[in-house]
Amino acid sequence: MSKAKYRVKNWSEYNKALKARGSVTFWLDEKAIGQWWHDAPNGKRGRDLTYSDQAIVTFMMLQAVYKLSLRSTEGFLNSLFKLMNVPLKSLDYSSVSKRARTVKVKIPRPTGPLAHVVFDATGLKIFGEGEWKVRKHGQEKRRTWRKLHLGVDVESQQVVCEEISLVNVGDNEVLPTMLKKMGRRKVGKVTGDGAYDTQECYRQIADKKAIPCIPPRSNARYWRGDHPRNDAVRVLKQGQLAQWKRDTGYHQRSLAETAMWRFKSLTGERLRYHSYNAQVGEGYVRVAVLNKLTRLGMPVSEMVR
Repeated sequence: MSKAKYRVKNWSEYNKALKARGSVTFWLDEKAIGQWWHDAPNGKRGRDLTYSDQAIVTFMMLQAVYKLSLRSTEGFLNSLFKLMNVPLKSLDYSSVSKRARTVKVKIPRPTGPLAHVVFDATGLKIFGEGEWKVRKHGQEKRRTWRKLHLGVDVESQQVVCEEISLVNVGDNEVLPTMLKKMGRRKVGKVTGDGAYDTQECYRQIADKKAIPCIPPRSNARYWRGDHPRNDAVRVLKQGQLAQWKRDTGYHQRSLAETAMWRFKSLTGERLRYHSYNAQVGEGYVRVAVLNKLTRLGMPVSEMVR
């Protein structure tokens, strides 16, 4: 059977969106310039903050998009302000390192009810050898990661909830927290891989009044009563799990993997900041970058017959 071929239907619009991704004015817009300074008192002892959270986020966004170091981003911003003839000054790179631990990131998200949300997780490297060195000489002990957990709306392909965790935290442990982040928003269906096949995950999904779409593990057993998971286990034991995945639309979970690929290709596979809290802030900023780019425009494909 030959592989299906697809073509992009909205190439003109998508081409404009790709060009806009590199526009400096898109990242350093009027809102960011107007809210650059911190004008409210801290309410704490010590000197008031000079720069707003919006300034911190803008700095970190530019750093992620253009893949700059902290010092290079400071110089880049100061040169932009000079060229734009704007009476602003960039933050000091050391201030960004400190403020990244507590910065409040407002991530643009789709509004309204969500018909289908898919979940997955991936690793983000902190430090360690590159892939070439590992392939040639093997992996050493000082290779460390953080985990990025994403919940992606199937319709808009934007991230609706996210979390950064230690590498030893299981996906199923994070799902309840991510579902709570969506608040009271209605969710029609929740899809994840076998890592989410736990009673607590099913309980949290039921609390959201959503339909779970999680394949049971290979050694799965029936749960007590008429639990909805038992239907999937029955299909598994009958050797028809592949058909079950097609019938339930499970393969749409690949959109979460696609979002992670976009995240890494657009902002990098490595976290730059050193402390864990700053790494969390960096991860959230890069999710905001991903959603802003997704909102610019995404390809719409059709099958070529």
